[in-house]
Amino acid sequence: MKILEINTYQGPNVWSLIPVIRMKLDIGELEYKPSNEIKDFNESLLKYIPSLETHGCSYGYPGGFVKRLQEGTWMGHVVEHVAIEIQCLVGNNVTRGKTRSSSHKSVYNVVYAYVNESVGVEAGKIAVSLLEHIINNIPFSLKNELTRLDKMARECSLGPSTNGLVEEAKRRRIPYFRLNNESLVQLGYGAYQRRIESSVTSETGCIGVDIASNKDLTKKLLSDIGIPVPEGFVIKTSEELLNSIEKLSFPLVIKPLNGNHGKGVTFVYELHNALDAFICAQKLSEEVIIEQLIPGNDYRLLVVNDELVAAAERIPAHIYGNGVNTIEELINILNSDPLRGDGHEKVLSKVVIDDETKHLLKEQGFELDSVPPISQYIKLKDAANLSSGGIAIDRTDEVHSTIADIAVRAAKTVGLDTAGVDLITTDISKPLHETGGAICEINAGPGLRMHFHPSAGKPRNVARKIIEKLYPDGTPSRIPIVAITGTNGKTTVARMLSHIMKHNGKKVGMTSSDEIRIDGKRILTGDLTGPWSSQVVLKDPTVDFAVLEVARGGIQRSGLAFDYCDIGIITNIQGDHLGCGDLETMDDLASIKSVVLEIVKKQGYAFINAEDENIMKFIDDYAGTHVYFALDSENQVLKEHLQRNGYGLFIRDNMIVIAKGSIELKIICIDKIPATFNGAAACNVFNSMLAVGAAYFSGVKTETICKAMELFNTSFDLSPGRLNLEQVGDFKVLLDYGHNAPAVQAVADFISKMEVNKRIGIIASPGDRRNEDIYKLGFIAGRAFDEVVIKEDEDLRGRKPGEIAAILKEGIQSAGLDCDRIKIIPDELEAVTYSLRNAGTNDLVVIFCDEIELVWEKVSSLSKEVSNIHNIESKVLNS
Repeated sequence: MKILEINTYQGPNVWSLIPVIRMKLDIGELEYKPSNEIKDFNESLLKYIPSLETHGCSYGYPGGFVKRLQEGTWMGHVVEHVAIEIQCLVGNNVTRGKTRSSSHKSVYNVVYAYVNESVGVEAGKIAVSLLEHIINNIPFSLKNELTRLDKMARECSLGPSTNGLVEEAKRRRIPYFRLNNESLVQLGYGAYQRRIESSVTSETGCIGVDIASNKDLTKKLLSDIGIPVPEGFVIKTSEELLNSIEKLSFPLVIKPLNGNHGKGVTFVYELHNALDAFICAQKLSEEVIIEQLIPGNDYRLLVVNDELVAAAERIPAHIYGNGVNTIEELINILNSDPLRGDGHEKVLSKVVIDDETKHLLKEQGFELDSVPPISQYIKLKDAANLSSGGIAIDRTDEVHSTIADIAVRAAKTVGLDTAGVDLITTDISKPLHETGGAICEINAGPGLRMHFHPSAGKPRNVARKIIEKLYPDGTPSRIPIVAITGTNGKTTVARMLSHIMKHNGKKVGMTSSDEIRIDGKRILTGDLTGPWSSQVVLKDPTVDFAVLEVARGGIQRSGLAFDYCDIGIITNIQGDHLGCGDLETMDDLASIKSVVLEIVKKQGYAFINAEDENIMKFIDDYAGTHVYFALDSENQVLKEHLQRNGYGLFIRDNMIVIAKGSIELKIICIDKIPATFNGAAACNVFNSMLAVGAAYFSGVKTETICKAMELFNTSFDLSPGRLNLEQVGDFKVLLDYGHNAPAVQAVADFISKMEVNKRIGIIASPGDRRNEDIYKLGFIAGRAFDEVVIKEDEDLRGRKPGEIAAILKEGIQSAGLDCDRIKIIPDELEAVTYSLRNAGTNDLVVIFCDEIELVWEKVSSLSKEVSNIHNIESKVLNS
């Protein structure tokens, strides 16, 4: 078997509306050998991965996949199930997948869900390797591969606190982006975003975090308002240590001033241990706290938004003897619990045998190789932190009301929205003044796993309270998103709509095939229509409205960056890009672009081209409320939709009209929109109609829409590379990015209505188009222009120099244009310079440009040059 290609889809895509991995797999000769015809294959596979027996597959019940194996299924399908199960075996639980044949025999598209991209990809590779070894009867160390993958999964996974918050956000349909390889996460989009890192949020005050990290300052502030804290001192030297001991009484606690997770904390019961404890603490912090050890149990009280939401008793790491195993063996047995992991990766942490552990064992009269008697309690750590191997028991319902009040006051005094209050008391159900308890620390960013997964007691969904603090009832987490795709027109629609929304007071983030603009200002240039570009907008905290052009390539390679949109638009679907990758038919193109309409939210609107049969084929897949549009108000599909009381968008009597059933609302006259050139530019009539409709269904008032559209023109500033018409001396220049036959035809229709002397076209075609598409573009140009200059893009996309030009020339000649009126100048700027230099009075030079900015600079430069010449001539004549 050979893996031909692997794609990771971050969001909705042509295969699924959830993140998936698609492996293009050639199974070779195994096309003729299903699973039941390969000797011992099924038995060997289940021996390696017994848990595959739980897979239901198409039968929908446990054992269904095994039945498929016995009946005979193909290796692509088997790879799918194995890749899914391998992820589950390392804790990345996924269930969904599918395998589809391709147009090439023996080549399959294996699609399966993933939690973490790198883990999912590697699981697929391991699956293929395992099956090949089984088929060839070669031993395979799956255990080693799973160990390696488990390590990768642990390194890639969110921490338990962050993951718990993300899961709660997902339950509330709050979108999120992971911002780094650790636990920094953005919740929400644009202006409504919040950030979390563990339980620290964007609402957490910096001063509060600083105070909490200074244990002595924290104690002082709490003591100042009458909250009991242990008596103690901050010391730096051994002399200060001895002086402090004289003022306190044993037992004591010695710990770093700025420590966390129980690191460097030692309980000191006798003088001879104090210096070692001090040295241990000073390794982590120059300043060290020595304080009275409060008798009692260790509790963590979680305060969120001035409310006690959970309480847990923390018990230090410990074991019980069994009269058989050594202490070291008992610790290893404890650590073998699948709930325990390194650091904070799992519900519980493994116990690390360090100097503290050895010292504690010695104080209890044991060594690591000691065999303690049955039921002998052996303490392994002083601190009760889960990170050092401790366990937690939920005590939320037992907390006395006065203790809850003190915890809230303490968190508020320090200045934390989310705080872990560490309390020592003998009985949490009684007031502190009765037990002599005290607060010993306040923690910013407290761990939440002890509350999610206590070792005993009731789990608490503390994430709910934190997310509610970030997003109270009625607070949006999403900005409106209008997603636009199609073959032609999408960039202009995006620009027009952005222009309207800016006039409506919105801070618009817009992506397009030329640029990204934030609030009307260009921040990046290039083809920016993929998921990364969408994320640029959705991560920007100033943006409160997103207009996202999403092109075929981004959807095909990586999917969408967002899970659903408020308005989805497919302008049209034409034959551009056929032959690229796996795109062989119009249905292939339509299925990719249709993703945009499949993810329209329930309350949103899907704009559907009633005049495009390629779009209408997939009508049953489109979500939201359907808005049919057509330039021709008499379109039969549109009329039938309106008869069903549906929404429509069309042109009638030179007006853009929005209708619901028989009720019509006339919005604006076409002649009032400069970009339509009084209706002569039919392509911009079409684009204007869509922009007006999208603005209307986004809640913009009609008067605002009209005012904005009356100010939108095709100047280079507002719409670079889209019908930019410029007077240069005594001739005109039209700049357009059209790069396929339908786009060139649209421009040809427009210029046919212009009264000019000679029409000169500068054309090219992308090299990854089919020969027949390049030929057709040339043919259209041959009919539209009196002279044609052929150039070639800098990126030939796999073609040889001159190959594209030759096909274009053939198409032009077939349209009847004489050979002497066709010139080939491969370099774009040289072609432009030649054409502009040779243009005559009242000629029109149409440049279908690739490098829009450079070409515009060349045109502008020549325009200034011509203007200067005219000024000089004028001065000579007037002298």
